[in-house]
Amino acid sequence: MHAYSRLTTRYSRPLLVLGACLLIAPMSLAQTPPAGAPGTVTLPLSAYDRLVERASRPPVTPERPPVPAVVARADLQARASSDALRGTITLQGEVLQDGRVKVPIVSGTTLIDVQQGGAPVPVMTESGVTSAVLSGPGPFTLTVAFGSEVASEPGRATATLPAVRAGTVRATIDVPGDGADVRIDSGLAGARSSAAGRTTVELTLQPGVASRVSWSSREAVRTPKEARIVSDVKTLVTVGESDVRLASLFDVNVLQGQPEQIDLQVPEGFDVVSVSGGSVENAGQQGSRLALAIREASRRSHQFLVTLERTVAGGLQHAELAMPGVQGVQREAGEIAWEAVGTVDLTTKEAGALRRLDVAEVSASLSSLARSPLLAAFRYQRRGDESVPVAFDVRRFANAPVLGAVAADATVTTLVSSEGRALTEFALTVTNRGQLFLKVGLPQGATLLSAEVGGQPVKPVDAPDGARVPLVRPGFQPAGPYLVSFVYVEAGRTFDKKGDAEMKLPRLDLPVAVLRWEVFLPERFKVKRFEGDAMPAALLPPAAPVLARSDIEEARAFADAVLGRMVDLRSDQVGGIVVDPSGSIIPGATVRIVRGSYRQTMVTDRDGKFVFSGVPSGPAQLTVDLPGFRTFSTTLPSAGRATRVTLEVGGLEETVSVRAETEVVQTQKAQAAPSQNVMNLQRRIAGVLPVRIDIPRTGQSFTFVRPLVLDEETALRFQYKAQ
Repeated sequence: MHAYSRLTTRYSRPLLVLGACLLIAPMSLAQTPPAGAPGTVTLPLSAYDRLVERASRPPVTPERPPVPAVVARADLQARASSDALRGTITLQGEVLQDGRVKVPIVSGTTLIDVQQGGAPVPVMTESGVTSAVLSGPGPFTLTVAFGSEVASEPGRATATLPAVRAGTVRATIDVPGDGADVRIDSGLAGARSSAAGRTTVELTLQPGVASRVSWSSREAVRTPKEARIVSDVKTLVTVGESDVRLASLFDVNVLQGQPEQIDLQVPEGFDVVSVSGGSVENAGQQGSRLALAIREASRRSHQFLVTLERTVAGGLQHAELAMPGVQGVQREAGEIAWEAVGTVDLTTKEAGALRRLDVAEVSASLSSLARSPLLAAFRYQRRGDESVPVAFDVRRFANAPVLGAVAADATVTTLVSSEGRALTEFALTVTNRGQLFLKVGLPQGATLLSAEVGGQPVKPVDAPDGARVPLVRPGFQPAGPYLVSFVYVEAGRTFDKKGDAEMKLPRLDLPVAVLRWEVFLPERFKVKRFEGDAMPAALLPPAAPVLARSDIEEARAFADAVLGRMVDLRSDQVGGIVVDPSGSIIPGATVRIVRGSYRQTMVTDRDGKFVFSGVPSGPAQLTVDLPGFRTFSTTLPSAGRATRVTLEVGGLEETVSVRAETEVVQTQKAQAAPSQNVMNLQRRIAGVLPVRIDIPRTGQSFTFVRPLVLDEETALRFQYKAQ
């Protein structure tokens, strides 16, 4: 090293000397080079070139280990008793990488402890393989304590050795019995010895493979333990028109022993329809006994579902049966619930171990079996082979006809001219489940002019027993309530200077929950003493009472929750909620959307929601209106998201422009301000509807309400006098 240092620091002078020698005396290179000055080393040129070449080579980077760690050797020591096998495994290996690494060590056994140098080692299990978390690089030695169960049968005992992840695995097994015959299914048995009534065998195991070792002994083999079982049974009783079905979900826990068969007690007269479960090998029924062969006897928990059925001739009226259960059980808890097909009155009573249970408290696993609302439920506990009898009576009712369509509300607006002619618009919020037409019994002399379904015009049909308004139209498939409206005109009777007048609304063949009728009369008549089937709207409580601060916050929170649930709108849907200035939802508001040729109208549901489907891409015009509020209109840039619409309360002194043919008339504040419905009907009649009628420019608005109208006329009578 000292000579090399001198050479690398002072090589220039010898280089000049060598060059001069080459020029002056070429033949002298073959001779021994002359000695240089003190402190220098003279080398041949070839040796110098080799040194330069070696100095220019890059440093060699050490290769990365192919694996993070290796376990080179494992020594297993185990001792077997009559019911268990316990032992330790000593693992020797090396961590090849820096930092903490997972080292697979063992699988197929129950670990008791893992230590390194007397300190616990963190372990983790993935896909049945247990790995130790070690720090490297460096060698390691692990001590693993394990245990497994010994299965005994006449004349032989068997235990499972763990699968050790090591290069070589040596094992020493100590089993009971003097001169016992020890066998291994995966490995090689070596030297064996016997002493003090036990046999020791040295084995070589296959790495990474669990091995089963068995031994025989001349000693008496212990008798298998008697099975002890507890269970939980949940049974759903389904009462059909001509049969009774039972669906029982069994959860069986084995406290002792390894039962290879579980026997169930089923009610007399019931046939087994199906048996399913992960540990059920097969099932066989013999009368009221159902035998289940278990696939894995060593498992401590089993779950299976059994369905039974019994046919009842002439319909079921009374039944007495024993609930399904596990035979020979130590303790069993159960739940029973009833459901029925059709309209049924079910009568059950508490008896014996049965205790009544609220159907809302039935466990989720039992309620998930039901397909109809639960009618009754019981809970019970039993021990041993006690029977749990159940009796119930069934009273079946005939099916009642179901309404095809209903109207949640109806808004009727009537304009009466000075000549007595009346124009009426009938708007209904309909929920339809299959009715195609609405039968309208018009008053005497009335003529049906137009009709709309979901904001689009439809053609009404005349019939001898009354007009028909379509409730559906092609391409319109509403998911909830929608708007149906029609307009008709009556010739009426000319008003005198004073007298009595009567007005009637048509009969409809679908029920209306609430009917609201607004009548707009000419200003030159003084009207009093209204009588009839409807009551003045002023007698009803306010529609929008003043809310306390807590109520407003609760209403806003509910509206936010409704809007938050509307996050799954598709890209072709437009939806949202309609609220008032306080944040409360507004049901019954009319929502219209226009996007090119796409035009749809619907009414908000009870949660204030509206959703339009099939909306073309691009900006769309959204309009919302409701009597008593200002009309809201906005442009939505795109679909696929929910919108919050806030309606402002409308005033009573607004000026309305109505176009009649070519004349524009300004109407000022009336004695009783009309609602937006009156104004909308005035606009419709001005050149849209095919009828000529003198539109009341000013007048008085009277509003009446009638609840629950069922296929009947609504009449209104009043007295008038010219002013």
